[in-house]
Amino acid sequence: RRVHGDLNSELMASSSSSSFVPLQIRDINKHTPANCELRVSIWAIWNKDDHQDTQKMKLEDCLVPGSKRGNDYIICQFVGSAWMRLSALLQRNDHLVIRGFAVEEDVSGGSDHSCLIVIGRTNAERIQVTRGSDVIELTPTIAPDSAILLPLRDKPKVTKKGSKTKTSTPYEYTPLADLKVGSVVNFYGVVVDATLPHSSKGTDHAMSIKLLDPSLLAHSQQQQQQQ
Repeated sequence: RRVHGDLNSELMASSSSSSFVPLQIRDINKHTPANCELRVSIWAIWNKDDHQDTQKMKLEDCLVPGSKRGNDYIICQFVGSAWMRLSALLQRNDHLVIRGFAVEEDVSGGSDHSCLIVIGRTNAERIQVTRGSDVIELTPTIAPDSAILLPLRDKPKVTKKGSKTKTSTPYEYTPLADLKVGSVVNFYGVVVDATLPHSSKGTDHAMSIKLLDPSLLAHSQQQQQQQ
């Protein structure tokens, strides 16, 4: 689910008014109930552990601006093939609303907190990711190709053993005239028409846009010449 503009604030408002109880990192312990949500940002991402098939990140509280209290940190560990794929979508400084997570004892000593949160244990996890004006909700059943729904920054920062390195992601773009059903591609175009957001059959909203790029323009001109 992706939201833009005013719908972004609407989604956040509906989230805060749900039955989930907002929780701060300092309040997390092994007895944390399941109906809690955690509002955090990603402070650091460690390289994936291929031996244990896990991905770890360091999260910090999203505090109210002007707060005099320092941020608290906690380790988040992704397990299982579905969440391992989805964790690759996340980047440093992304803001997250996490629900349905498990809490386990942190024996690694990677943070000052005695516990860590685990994504992939309960099969009830939901993560709402906000990056700029883009919002997407990640669930265990979301398609692996949903990476294209969340624009990546040009140079994501990855932390490895305390050091920071910059990596860039190369992209190959497919002309709109060459798109095929079922393919997963990167593309760009000019928006020439759009519908207003409308309610779907469920609780989501949907809208349609019409795109144009040089390949479609050339194809249209060729058809007109043949006629």
